[in-house]
Amino acid sequence: MRLDKFSADEINSRVYLGDLDSSKHLPSYITHVISLLSEKPCLSPYEPKRKHLFISAQDDEDQDLLTVFGKCYVFIRNALKANKKNHVLIHCRAGRSRSATIATMYLMRIHRWTFDQAEQHLKQKRPIISINDGKYILKKDCYKNARVLLCRNISLKIKRTNAH
Repeated sequence: MRLDKFSADEINSRVYLGDLDSSKHLPSYITHVISLLSEKPCLSPYEPKRKHLFISAQDDEDQDLLTVFGKCYVFIRNALKANKKNHVLIHCRAGRSRSATIATMYLMRIHRWTFDQAEQHLKQKRPIISINDGKYILKKDCYKNARVLLCRNISLKIKRTNAH
């Protein structure tokens, strides 16, 4: 396997899921990058041509990515709406958990899929993903069962039911 080529997988039209190495070997069509890492990555001199969103995220089970999803979703949505030639890479160190969690929530949001539907789609596109039920506070069918609404603005709203 060559480490000097782009190794991310397209998970949806113009949206890619990859690892740290793929973020270092970006093709020219990648215009926007979301990095979910414990430390801010060093950017190449060519990076000013790209928009970059850095999310400080540890690779552990206590990391809550639900609270940053709104910001990631708006970043992706705005990139894709701004220009039909824009493409977005979502990555973490291994391209398996943190970035896959954000990608899963993105697919759930835009397609109105359950967790299982989004995860199955991602595994077809990138078989190495590994999202645990408890990891990153993403539960199976959270969109439906917990009535979590991934809202249209940056914040995350939880719809509460009346106990009557």
